[in-house]
Amino acid sequence: MSAGRAKTWRKRKRGIYTQPIYEKDFPVLLQAMAEDGLSAVFETAGVAWFLGEYRIAPKVVREVWGLTPHQYRRLVDYVLVNE
Repeated sequence: MSAGRAKTWRKRKRGIYTQPIYEKDFPVLLQAMAEDGLSAVFETAGVAWFLGEYRIAPKVVREVWGLTPHQYRRLVDYVLVNE
């Protein structure tokens, strides 16, 4: 995972605002993450992200996948409810 440029998992429109992520888009994002080797693991403190056996900080996941803090919280909520 390279923190230099966000992964492209969907088409982006140019604009000065953050493009919303709808609930139907979360499976697409999670599939792209899985194809990249990133996995979510449930722990008592919440969701932990791993790339192979290496733990990845949530901030790095957000940066690499181009997520705002709010979008990241919605993704974690989706994972907790649906996985």
